[in-house]
Amino acid sequence: MRIIGLTGGIACGKSTISLTLKSLGATIIDGDQLSRALTQPGGLALPAIRAEFGSEVFHADGTLDRRALGSLIFASDERRHALDDLMQPLLREMIEREILRAKEGGAKICVLDMPLLDTRRDRDLLGTFIADLVLQVLSFIAQNERENIRRRQAEGIAAARLRGIRFGREPRPLPRNFVEIYELWKTGAIPTTEAAKRCGMARSTFRYRAESIRKNDC
Repeated sequence: MRIIGLTGGIACGKSTISLTLKSLGATIIDGDQLSRALTQPGGLALPAIRAEFGSEVFHADGTLDRRALGSLIFASDERRHALDDLMQPLLREMIEREILRAKEGGAKICVLDMPLLDTRRDRDLLGTFIADLVLQVLSFIAQNERENIRRRQAEGIAAARLRGIRFGREPRPLPRNFVEIYELWKTGAIPTTEAAKRCGMARSTFRYRAESIRKNDC
């Protein structure tokens, strides 16, 4: 089983990549969800948090008072490191358990979705960190988005045309002698170059306008 590390900051597209990999059959291990589970009622981290920070960070019903805990750890780097030190081993144990479960379930690819991931420290947990694959997924997402934008633009243009909206510049009015010259050109009396010259138009422009009229005549 291949294990892929997926990390990134807020609004970087990590969730989109994770959902895409899941839709392609990968097993996703969400580090945020596992971390929250550790501090939910009955969570494995609660006894250690109580021993480290005391009962003042708990409500009367035994649930964690996240606001009180936050006030402590954000006021002191030492307290914040203490929380990390007790949470990380428990989180790692849960991740390893989920990886084993995925492997036993026959998963071919397991994605470890983490807000922070040290590939040097966690290399033994990840197995092989495949940066190239993540880049390929990012390219895939970008290509999909470009195609969706083009599709939406085409749908919008089609809908606007049905409502009678015209796009682009209005065509320039034809010279007054155009019809006369066009008839001569159509019968072969004069070549395209001469017809364009008499109308004061570029050769390609005359041919385009003349061909448009001829198609409408058919």
